[in-house]
Amino acid sequence: FGMDDVDVDSLKAYRNIYKSTKLNHPWIELDDKEFLTQLGGYKKDRKSGLEGLTLAGLLMFGKFRSLLDGVPNYLVDYQEQTENVEDRWIDRITTDGTWSGNLFEFSQKVYRKLVSELKVPFKLKDSFQRIDETNIHEAIREALVNSLIHANYNGRIGIQVVKHPKGYSFRNPGLLRVSKIDAFRGGHSDCRNKTLQKMFQYIGMGEQAGSGFPKMLRAWMEQHWQYPYLVEDTRLETTTLFMPTISLFPTEVQDALEELFGATYAKLDKDERLALILGFVDGEVVNARLSDIGAIHSADSSKILKKLVDKKLLISEGVGRGTKYYINKSYKDTKVQPLVSEVQPQELEMQQSENIISIRNTQRVSRDKMIEAILELCTNRFLTKNEIANLLNRDATTIRNKYLTQMVKDGLLALKYEEVNHKDQAYTRIVR
Repeated sequence: FGMDDVDVDSLKAYRNIYKSTKLNHPWIELDDKEFLTQLGGYKKDRKSGLEGLTLAGLLMFGKFRSLLDGVPNYLVDYQEQTENVEDRWIDRITTDGTWSGNLFEFSQKVYRKLVSELKVPFKLKDSFQRIDETNIHEAIREALVNSLIHANYNGRIGIQVVKHPKGYSFRNPGLLRVSKIDAFRGGHSDCRNKTLQKMFQYIGMGEQAGSGFPKMLRAWMEQHWQYPYLVEDTRLETTTLFMPTISLFPTEVQDALEELFGATYAKLDKDERLALILGFVDGEVVNARLSDIGAIHSADSSKILKKLVDKKLLISEGVGRGTKYYINKSYKDTKVQPLVSEVQPQELEMQQSENIISIRNTQRVSRDKMIEAILELCTNRFLTKNEIANLLNRDATTIRNKYLTQMVKDGLLALKYEEVNHKDQAYTRIVR
């Protein structure tokens, strides 16, 4: 394969990006063939005298027909899906002959699609250079490049990237060459296609060896999303990276678990809560699932699950690695005390102002008016979210999520913790 197999537009676009990131670099002035040689995309055998494109050069910049001639099973596929199972996809980019199909053009097209709906905060670097991306952008770009540079292009299955309302997935042919633990811990890398890796790094796509996964985890942890996790399919010889955009601790699920387990749930740590949430959402939880989603060592996951069984929050079934754990829906918290309010409901009813009575009888109320009413109710007394909701004729979860949490952050309400009526929070007004 020679220079005639190179897609000229792809190479030109790459050189433009290279020039913008490598100002005054001596390679900028080289002709296309010599430039490719410096990248590792073109090579001359010193013994035989034969010369031509390397596999990396063909994959990165090749024409569509040339790619299929050189790599018969070559396939790259991007799909944007919806939650409607009847929709196979609503947007797709694949090797269909309408474009070059090479890795450089695929990475450019797909990255723009993946991040098109992400919000970008306005930030300045060095006081004058605008930064048009977040840690989420960086994590998605790293995941995309990883799927391309770690792929086994002699494999039977192609590369597939999926964007879904609940997250992203990146599948590449080839199994992991380091353990999952080492992959997420960082510092260890065994890239299948080191020349491809360098080509992407030259234009700012892809990090140094072994630093990608820690950055992904950091970005996802900042959003409190379920952690990215890897799945190997030994039958198809593929590796898939899943990056869920689902909250680690969904409010509606936490509310349901609070109703079931009462004050005991509030005393659990983050990993114990995650185990219960997975059990609630998935119907069951196993060691491997908790380890992957929570980035927890398998031995620690076993201890967490056993501890929850001892507390009678989970019920175990099976032995060894095949053990499954289920939510104990018959749980009774014997430590929960009857609700003791500082102000009896009848007294509260008598003290309601016209403003509160108006809110009770009105479906839509301004935020300021609602805050004013909550402050009035909580003056000189502690009230739980349920008490406040009942007095305002509103849903308790909505009251907490939309008003109480932010009012505490703003210093309008103080919060105390008690074991009362399966809830552990009561609010009072802060008077300055």
